[in-house]
Amino acid sequence: DETGDYTRMIKGAEKQGTKVTYVESGNTFSLGELQFSFLAPNGTDYNDLNDWSLVTKVTYGSTSIILTGDAESNSEKEILAKYSGSQLDCDILKSGHHGSSSSSSEAFLDAIDAEIAVISCGTGNKYGHPNQPVLDRYAERDMTVYRTALEGTIVFVSNGAEFVRQP
Repeated sequence: DETGDYTRMIKGAEKQGTKVTYVESGNTFSLGELQFSFLAPNGTDYNDLNDWSLVTKVTYGSTSIILTGDAESNSEKEILAKYSGSQLDCDILKSGHHGSSSSSSEAFLDAIDAEIAVISCGTGNKYGHPNQPVLDRYAERDMTVYRTALEGTIVFVSNGAEFVRQP
């Protein structure tokens, strides 16, 4: 879906002579020792822009993180229908849609088996993010939760064997 921001970004890239590469679910590429695997979007006819969120698994050595953008449960269901096992297993989950109730479904959390959730949201946001049932689902799985609203910028560094949180 081409929103005004998206269109301006593409035109700006073209004006600068930047090569634009379009990816889709199932595509992978490497950048040095980093492996990028694109898990979503998996459909072509969405009414909600969040369903178009690019979901990416980034792997370095034996560590990995899944970056979900604003993906919601519909996208999670499609991911679960297409991928399984080690394709989904990760150490860190960047929580979908700012920790809203529309993301981080039970089935998705069980499949990815992450130890850490990072929630990007503002303090006192009008949407009430993160949603308490989502926080409860993380707690039920003993996931450590970091929230930008409480801690500011959150940085993890991987040495290929483990992630270490930076101050």
